[in-house]
Amino acid sequence: MTDQAIQNIFSAFKADGQLVSARQFGSGHINDTYRVITTTGHNYLLQKINHVVFKDVPGLMNNLVIVTNHLRQKLVTVRSADISKEILTPVEASKGDYFIEDETGNYWRVFIFLANTKSYDQVLTEKQAFEGGKAFGRFQALLADLDPKLLIDTIPNFHNIEFRLQNLDKAIASDTAQRLNKLQPEVEFVNARREQMCSILQLGREGKIPERIIHNDTKFNNVLLDEHDRAQCVIDLDTVMPGFAAYDFGDAIRTIINNAPEDEPELERINLNMPLFTAYTKGICGKHRAF
Repeated sequence: MTDQAIQNIFSAFKADGQLVSARQFGSGHINDTYRVITTTGHNYLLQKINHVVFKDVPGLMNNLVIVTNHLRQKLVTVRSADISKEILTPVEASKGDYFIEDETGNYWRVFIFLANTKSYDQVLTEKQAFEGGKAFGRFQALLADLDPKLLIDTIPNFHNIEFRLQNLDKAIASDTAQRLNKLQPEVEFVNARREQMCSILQLGREGKIPERIIHNDTKFNNVLLDEHDRAQCVIDLDTVMPGFAAYDFGDAIRTIINNAPEDEPELERINLNMPLFTAYTKGICGKHRAF
């Protein structure tokens, strides 16, 4: 991206001031993000939305606006809340939407930059785990009265374990890479747990647990913390859509209590940090009107 191209895109939004500089920002793998500084000193995040992953960008942005507006309305009643810091604020485009499509067919959006925050790719302390649980717990609690039917599925079947198992079965049947003979213990492990793995989905179908609006990607680096490692804001709302609360809990635990990177090739290095499990669980099960 040339400076002039970024300038042209950013100028299509109702931001304060003119662009002074734009630098790539963050460690995300899906969208391309730039931190923008303007002549007024205000900072923004300019982001190119990956429309290969998210095929319905207007629907995705409608989800995001509905969710952030609802969170804002709920937090107005919380005396100690600082709405400007605790909720992502999308910036309206000049033509009225919250995104634009450029001349090459790429989609862009702008958020107000949340200063003096940080995120961690790996949880290091029980306090961090507790704050992560508190952040996602409050996020779900504030959205509990928002009708899931208002949102689209930005990635259909994202946490649908039956869909994942069907794809596994197809891969096993084709065995394109001729690796099945080396993976038999892993296949047997999954097959022995198929019914258990589908239990949340089945409980939902039976009406025993409610479908709600959930985050769907509760990695710890999707929580911004302040300078004291206190939860401030849940970010990366592209996968916010209908689902079951247990999905958010399970996905968080999968990443938070693993003491190795997600792509660690040496399995003996992978262990579960149970104190982090306890801390996160206490955080998510607490009271969630405000931080």
